[in-house]
Amino acid sequence: MSYKSFCCPSSEKNQTTDSALHHHIESTSSYSPPTQQTQNNVPQKTSRRGLREGWTRVTFILREEHVEKLKAISYWDRVTIKEIIDEALSNYLGDKATKALKR
Repeated sequence: MSYKSFCCPSSEKNQTTDSALHHHIESTSSYSPPTQQTQNNVPQKTSRRGLREGWTRVTFILREEHVEKLKAISYWDRVTIKEIIDEALSNYLGDKATKALKR
């Protein structure tokens, strides 16, 4: 007994389901998600989608002990990890002089 006949005994139903699934896969295989536009009709980066002006998403690698402390502070102080990181970076970067990066 094949897996298909075991899990879905009705072969007529299987053919209909398989056909619909195949059609769905074919119709979405070249799918590209719509790009959100800003007010100036400029495509918006996905890292900024759904965020307030001046914010972006990033990924960092952190020490596990720092992550555990962040989670504990977040829980006990009833603030988000985002708020903790923002405050810590604002304090650290507040009086640092920086040069613009060449792009």
